[in-house]
Amino acid sequence: MFNQLRNKRQSKQTNPKSLNDFRAGEYLTLEELAQVLKVKESWVYKQTRQRKIPHTKQGKYLRFQREAIEGWLVENTVELR
Repeated sequence: MFNQLRNKRQSKQTNPKSLNDFRAGEYLTLEELAQVLKVKESWVYKQTRQRKIPHTKQGKYLRFQREAIEGWLVENTVELR
């Protein structure tokens, strides 16, 4: 089972461009989320420490659910005047 997951992850596009590159219910790694948002990994770490971005921890690893990140982006959109 884990080999199947690893092979699936390795066969995936190496540089995701948007959240649409991930299936519904899929979790993103910190590195993948930073690439999608076009920010530094340190910025993502800071947001998680401050509990500003939805995440979960699997042991020492941070994971980000696609739907939660989409909702977070909508909630934090600034309206134009």
